[in-house]
Amino acid sequence: MPRIRTIKPEFFCHEELFDLEQETGLPMRIAFAGLWTVCDREGRFKWRPRTIKAQVLPYDEVEFSRVLDALATRGFVVKYASDGCEFGYIPGFNRHQVINNREAASILPEPPEVPQNTEDSRVDDACPTRAPRVPHACKEEGKGKEGKGKEGEVATAPSQPEKVLTTFTCKGGQVWELKETFWKEMKNAYPRHDIRGECVKMKAWLAANESRRKTPQGMKRFIQGWLSKAEPSTPQQPADTRPRMPTIEEIGNARRAKEAAAAKRQAEVRSA
Repeated sequence: MPRIRTIKPEFFCHEELFDLEQETGLPMRIAFAGLWTVCDREGRFKWRPRTIKAQVLPYDEVEFSRVLDALATRGFVVKYASDGCEFGYIPGFNRHQVINNREAASILPEPPEVPQNTEDSRVDDACPTRAPRVPHACKEEGKGKEGKGKEGEVATAPSQPEKVLTTFTCKGGQVWELKETFWKEMKNAYPRHDIRGECVKMKAWLAANESRRKTPQGMKRFIQGWLSKAEPSTPQQPADTRPRMPTIEEIGNARRAKEAAAAKRQAEVRSA
């Protein structure tokens, strides 16, 4: 059953969601806002595209599975599985919604822990809030919050700087670095594309369209959207060196020419 949620005016100016709409041709903003009403108090929902569409976009002719996949690809939602069933959740939801204390506790399984360097910062701008959420007095909620506080318990060794393969110019002259990990992800996702050649095209487009340059935070989605619309590069077929079989018409013409030549020789013999 849908719940009442709040929304900030800034949501309607969300540039990255707008770009996603342009790339996919889907009503991403209204669908994403509607998805908040489907989520429970922890931002979780059952991954049932047909059911969600009936609640969010009942009159639109749109395949809602494409909407959810696009949101997941860009990090606005996270898909996970538990006991053979599929679920989703919105990162940062419980920090940016003011939940009524009387709303029932979540009965959906908890998602796996997500690192802090995910799309959370981008989703924050899209989440509707009046102010950061203050934990309420619900006992179940309090226990759940304490159980999640695992960040910082295990120290990780410092990693080597990741290799930068190329850079892109962003809004305000900022520079975004395309690193090796993301490059490999794109190579795996688009094995038939010339990623290097498409990067050259993207740089040229950004240079020619300064007003439409992206923020550093939006570059990954820009590249994913670009590659999803790019034509796969097909290897050049080797020339066919096999002898060509003559057509029936060519065979007939050759036979008639041979018969005419023979008749001409016979006529010359008789005249001699």
